[in-house]
Amino acid sequence: MLAPMRSAPIVGLRKFQAKAPIVPEPLRAMANDRLAQLRSMLEEEPGDKFLRYAVALEHKRVGDMEEAATDLEALLLEDPAYIACYYQLALVLADLGRTSDAVDACRAGALKCLVTGDRKARSELLALAAGLTGEEDE
Repeated sequence: MLAPMRSAPIVGLRKFQAKAPIVPEPLRAMANDRLAQLRSMLEEEPGDKFLRYAVALEHKRVGDMEEAATDLEALLLEDPAYIACYYQLALVLADLGRTSDAVDACRAGALKCLVTGDRKARSELLALAAGLTGEEDE
């Protein structure tokens, strides 16, 4: 789970400190049900990138950050233009204490945004990278 270390001037952006998530058992059971449903759907449509992304986010939601990172990295290797993955991957990596990798993910995504023309996502990725490195304005 992400724990704020200090507030940042950008809404929703904060410093990250890896902290073991506390996931109540009923929530974990619901997540397992959702994961089973998503995996079943993925068996029917194995090329569906959104389903793969949804599985990764479900892993993140219940605190299985290693699995979430693995899923997001695999999806980006297959489709580097899946811009949303870069932001989520950076958050997961930061939560795992891999700040340098998280910043690299932000920068790689920001470069891909130049190609796709997604200025909003680029701005968000650069802001996250700045927040992770402490370079945001005080």
